Amino acid sequence: MLYNKKWFSLAELMIVVALIGLFFAATSYMNRDVRVYQNKAERFAGYIYDQIRTARNNMVIWRGVLSGWTISIVATSRKISISNTGITSIYEHPTGTGMEAELLPPFFESDPLYIISDIAISSWGMTNVGTIPAWDQTGATSADIILSGTGIRLFVSGAINPIRTLMITTGYAGFKRSVLVDRVTGTVEIKVSGETNQ
Repeated sequence: MLYNKKWFSLAELMIVVALIGLFFAATSYMNRDVRVYQNKAERFAGYIYDQIRTARNNMVIWRGVLSGWTISIVATSRKISISNTGITSIYEHPTGTGMEAELLPPFFESDPLYIISDIAISSWGMTNVGTIPAWDQTGATSADIILSGTGIRLFVSGAINPIRTLMITTGYAGFKRSVLVDRVTGTVEIKVSGETNQ
């Protein structure tokens, strides 16, 4: 008499369930790394964004800077220097200068995967008839953003005048974010750049 096997044995079912579990665990681990890298790229761009926005807002309302223990002075300008050697925010006043914030490489957690990959300038606005701005210069490695009560001035090494838009492209492990600064409108925003690890 022939016996037709119609069901899986318990051992076979356990092997299949274990393989499915391993597959989902590996996929989840890889996705976790991707999310961590994206979050670090966002946090790095967010730090630069916060420095620029805070300095701009303080200069618009002429907010004082604490000097010493109790004296509050009104800064005439704030300078944010950005490069692969560090990021500093300095206020300037007729009586001198003072450090507001300093972030030295490798920027966060002693991790060399944080980078500033490009600093670009444009004499056009953030949008030019709905298209991407025509960048006059790319590939710079440093920039000084001077903010005062009269507006924002941009200085990039070897810059072409007049400069209207500054784009600082930062990244972590191939995931990139760009901080865009418009000198005329004072607009500061973060955009996702092309990512290599998707």
